[in-house]
Amino acid sequence: MEVVGERVAGPARGPRSRLRERLAVAVVTVLCLIPFSNKPFHLDDPFYVLAARQIREHPLDFYGFSLNWHGRLEPAYDQMKNPPATSYYLAAAAAALGGFDEQPLRLAYLPLSVAAALGVHALARRLCGNARLATALSLGSPIFLVTASNLGSDVPMLACWCWSVLLWMRGIDEGRRRWLAAAAALAALAALTKYLGAGLVPLLAAYAIARQRRVSPALLWLLAPIAALAAYEAFTAVHYGTGLLAEAADFSLSTRNQIEGENAPPWLAAATFVGGGFAAVSLCAPVLWRRSTLVAGGLVTTALALSLVAAQRMGTPWLQDFIGAPTSFAVQLALLAVAGVQLPMLALMDLHRRRDADALLLFLSVAGSLTFAAQVNWTVNARSLVTLVSVAGILVVRRLEDRTRSGAGSAWRPAWVVAVAGLVLALLALRADTRHAWAVRTTAAELTRRYDLTGPRAFFLGHWGLQYYLEQAGAHAADMQEGRFAPGDILVVPENGSGGGGKVLPWNAVTVLGVVAVDPGTRISVMSGQARAGFYSAMWGPLPFRLGAMPPERTLVVRVERPLRGAGKRLVPDP
Repeated sequence: MEVVGERVAGPARGPRSRLRERLAVAVVTVLCLIPFSNKPFHLDDPFYVLAARQIREHPLDFYGFSLNWHGRLEPAYDQMKNPPATSYYLAAAAAALGGFDEQPLRLAYLPLSVAAALGVHALARRLCGNARLATALSLGSPIFLVTASNLGSDVPMLACWCWSVLLWMRGIDEGRRRWLAAAAALAALAALTKYLGAGLVPLLAAYAIARQRRVSPALLWLLAPIAALAAYEAFTAVHYGTGLLAEAADFSLSTRNQIEGENAPPWLAAATFVGGGFAAVSLCAPVLWRRSTLVAGGLVTTALALSLVAAQRMGTPWLQDFIGAPTSFAVQLALLAVAGVQLPMLALMDLHRRRDADALLLFLSVAGSLTFAAQVNWTVNARSLVTLVSVAGILVVRRLEDRTRSGAGSAWRPAWVVAVAGLVLALLALRADTRHAWAVRTTAAELTRRYDLTGPRAFFLGHWGLQYYLEQAGAHAADMQEGRFAPGDILVVPENGSGGGGKVLPWNAVTVLGVVAVDPGTRISVMSGQARAGFYSAMWGPLPFRLGAMPPERTLVVRVERPLRGAGKRLVPDP
């Protein structure tokens, strides 16, 4: 290996070698995801599919339909908090494939995941000397693989993000307007795919200023994504009576205020989601730090675990009601939280060490993602940290390069072992999420087999995938805002799902008719309120996943004995 500037570069590779490397990245990405392409629609997938159906019928009225997604029948534009680019893609895919079935749509989504993976690899080639290891560490993570198995806007936005950054860096370095124009166009597309993509504007501006050491005319290209968002805001304000970007911001702020104090402190949750979401990076700690640093980290982990156990016993609200021994939960939470601090530390040390535009880009990418997840987004979740996929592996490799250069010894082989171990854990998390989706679909099928849910006096309270499959069978979502439920009405109440849970019902006003329990059969809990694991929202728990058997997917069927009415998050007696 040779030292090139501040990087330890690998051996020079010709065009054919680089092509083989890119092909390997694409093939491995497909091989990791395609076994799970039969995954049922899960969590927010149905919303994107319903919007795609709407686009097929009314291309310019993408959210011009109504659905009960939060407990009341409302216009979709009041409920969807992402722009529609992904649904346009799904609509086009459905037109080409002849329908909206699960597996064809997931297979059509694969090119977007491959584009994101190749973007991560291309950035790694530019910013570190071992792109293969950096790519493996980033892509072999639960945050990427689990998110890429769904139909949401996160991975398409990540693809636009990576390629926009790469083309912008090339355009700034080479003074090529075509690269700057392409980067600006991709930044606009990223913002119209997921509002988080708008973060590219300050990121790219900071890189250009740091690289050129002045405010140059190149920054004018960044007016393109700003103009695209402004046009989108104006269009939606005219078409739907409200600007959807402002609506999403207001929803995020109001929701955060409502749940403050009920969930884990947001910065703690963000740290645990980074620590678990990038498990391979976390496992690299022994080869990244000195022994004294590792000992200090162990002491901090122990102290945090003991503090969490004490806080739980004192009745801290967000630490109550989890299953299993308190120590097992506290230990996992403490381990992931301390491990999650590692990535911002790497970014800060890299910036201090190099003090150049590349290091600033990496630092701002980490700082911006963490700030968005902890302070801007309505909840901390793995998807809000997806842009970290673009830089996580790069920061690890750059740290290993520093240690190699300083004579600390080579740790490349152990790092590859860790990368493989991280990939295995990520695939296990993906398997657990897929089995959870199948458990929900099986629950819907069993409910419709056992009970007549198509009549006017049968309702269900859950949403997400359960809602999609129950509505396909003809069932009706309950109005939890103004609905009235008379004696004899049937209610389906999931224990682990949006709009469900044991606190929804006044138990002295209902009779349990039966319980449908489906065991996902997995030793990892990815989305379970009982296990306090909330990959898709820290409202379910401060862990992105929890090791240990996932509780069965339990759904209650009850008969109303006394009049009830909807009161927002629960049903109450109706005088």
